Amino acid sequence: MKRIICVLCPRGCRITILPQEGEYGIRGNSCPKGREYALQEIKEPLRTLTTTVCTAFPDFPRLPVRTKKEIPFRLFPVLMEKLNRLVVEERVIPGKVIYRFEEVDILSTADCRALYK
Repeated sequence: MKRIICVLCPRGCRITILPQEGEYGIRGNSCPKGREYALQEIKEPLRTLTTTVCTAFPDFPRLPVRTKKEIPFRLFPVLMEKLNRLVVEERVIPGKVIYRFEEVDILSTADCRALYK
């Protein structure tokens, strides 16, 4: 048995997932989306990774970034290892792809041109 809170809407249903003969029994969801969310969580949790990476600019030493879409949570350690070694050497705007990892784009979420002198 596993208990989770659905985050797909503000209702925040408390969902219980019970293994039942090769499938899962889902209780506590108020809508079909809650059921889908619970099944996804039990099979392969997905998350958006947000972090910062180093830049080559003293006036903007860290650049906030995020994945363009949700990725399997199990990939976070590998991706973080790669991002920890990354140094952005170009002044970028929000939405600019700065890195690609297994067909997932890593996007800038800040404008580091603003401090350019």
